[in-house]
Order: sequence, then structure tokens, then C-alpha cells
Amino acid sequence: MSPWLLPATGAFIGWITNKLALTLLFRPREPVRIGPWRLQGIIPARRQRLAAAIARTVQRDLLSEEKVAQLIAEVDLRGEVERAVERAIDQRIDGERLHTIPLVGRVSARFYQELKRRVMAAVANRAHDYQQRVAHQIATRVDVEELVRARVEEMETHQVEELLLGILRDEFRYLEWMGAILGGLIGALQLLLPH
Repeated sequence: MSPWLLPATGAFIGWITNKLALTLLFRPREPVRIGPWRLQGIIPARRQRLAAAIARTVQRDLLSEEKVAQLIAEVDLRGEVERAVERAIDQRIDGERLHTIPLVGRVSARFYQELKRRVMAAVANRAHDYQQRVAHQIATRVDVEELVRARVEEMETHQVEELLLGILRDEFRYLEWMGAILGGLIGALQLLLPH
């Protein structure tokens, strides 16, 4: 018997068992009856529990309602509102063509600039309060956990598989190779043990 046979066999068995175990996480996607047993991949069989667990984790650790509200509160809404109001006033005044009327044009130009400045300041000052109210409403009304849970449950089984494999593909390969290495080491150790 070749001295490489036991390590090679151990490596193959370690690799194939890990590969099979990882494959059985996802396959078969639909339940298959084999005599009295029902065989289905762990993830397809427990998709609702998985959706709930993913949703809890996203809400708790990644994107809480408070974090969403904080991100909204950090947006430069005041500057955006000032620019939008200025554009709206300019378009409205240009649309009326007040500047073309001789006496009204002179008075209206100064009046227009002062009115524009005051309106923009008033609206911009209120923008912050409005932004804070919207952020608070999101924090109290948006249920990130429920949104994520519902979205994951809506996904087809193959989409959930693609999502998880997109995240874990390299780790799965690592586990397959670790099975081969450990199996090979166990085979090599058997060579050293007295029979």
C-alpha cells in the first residue's frame, strides 16, 4: 500500500464531507421524500426564521430607526431648501416680467431682492425644524426590522441562496479546504500510529 493513500483518502473525505454539508445548507430547495424522511436544505426549510434573524440583526446592529433618523437629520436640508426657494421665486418673478414695467421695475427690483431674502431666511429657518420632525416620525413609525423581514420573505429561495453565497462564498471555500487539510493530517497520523 502506498504511503500517500491514507493522507490522500483522508483529504478527499474531509473535502467532500465539508462540501456536502455546505451544499445541504441550500439544497434541495424543495422538500424531497426518501421513504419516511423528508430532505430539504436547512436554509430553504427555515427561511422564515432566517428572515426574522436577518431582520433583527440589521435593525439591532446595522440600521436602527434612530440611525436612519440621525442620517436624515445630518442632511444639509437648509441649503437645499434655500436653493429651491430662490429658484421658485426667480421663476415666478421672471414669469410676471415685473422688471419690464418702468417705475414698477425699479421699485420691484429692490422690493424683490428684500422679499426674496426674507422669504428664503424664513423658509430656511423652518427647514431645520421640519427636518427634525421628519426624522422623529421616521424613528417612531418606520419599522426597519419588519421591512427587512418582509423583503427577505418575499425573495425566492434561489435569491436568498445567491445573497448568502455572495457574502460567504470565500468562507465556504475555506471550510472545504480546511476539511481536506484536516482529513489529510488525520490520514498522515494514521500512518505514524502502530498497527
